Amino acid sequence: MANIKELFKNIHKPTRERVLRFIRDTFFVLIGTFILAIGTELFIIPAGLVTGGVSGIAVIFQYANIMIDAEVLIAIISWTLFFIGLLFLGWRFSLQTLCSTITYPVFLIVIKYISKGLPFLLIENATSLVGNVAMIQFLSSVFGGFFVGAGCAITFLGGGSTGGLDIITFILCKFIKVIESSSCIFVIDALVVIIGFIVNKDHDIALCLEGVLSAFIASLVIDKVFQGNTKSYVAYVITDKYDGVCFHQNLLIVLLKIFPPVLLKNLFPLQLLPL
Repeated sequence: MANIKELFKNIHKPTRERVLRFIRDTFFVLIGTFILAIGTELFIIPAGLVTGGVSGIAVIFQYANIMIDAEVLIAIISWTLFFIGLLFLGWRFSLQTLCSTITYPVFLIVIKYISKGLPFLLIENATSLVGNVAMIQFLSSVFGGFFVGAGCAITFLGGGSTGGLDIITFILCKFIKVIESSSCIFVIDALVVIIGFIVNKDHDIALCLEGVLSAFIASLVIDKVFQGNTKSYVAYVITDKYDGVCFHQNLLIVLLKIFPPVLLKNLFPLQLLPL
């Protein structure tokens, strides 16, 4: 009994491995959040791109000529959503978003003031692009999406979350079981983009599509950095001919290393199911 008590007593006892893992994860979250802030502050907001999320709402307020800094608005919305998530989703989820939620608006403000002192950091000030608004917006959508995607992915690698409007998604999925999180995130971001198009007095469809392009690039980068290129396949074989199965299993492993699985599906009567 004493041994059991001692075991439970030491379960959460800080160890060198846990401390190092915590430091590593925190480092990833901070670096990821900073890269996310670079994409938002240097590309997305200056170009007026509505890509969904909290930054999209901030740009919509700019469209409506509401005199409030985008960075301040993002801080208000992010921290408000954080406390809503704490109320409905619990402290475990909130801890995952705490670091990014606190530092993201701070990083935005820091980068804003750095760019004022170093104006060449803003793509709109590039000598070769002076007066070429279309190219500025296009490049901002591409590189903004890249930095936003990379920042989110690195944050995820550290076990963190960027929070934002995703908190609304998780709350809806918690109380409405039939809703899938991926579909809900898409719908919310799509609504933000549509509202941005309506509120923009110019109703610039090209700018709207560039916002969608930026969001698409961000999702691709997240997939590549966070998910990687690894693919796994499983084959279910029900038989009493064990020797034959072992032979074909080894043959299949060799073939998978040589030929793409799509080709093997057509050549062999084995059903390969991607995980």
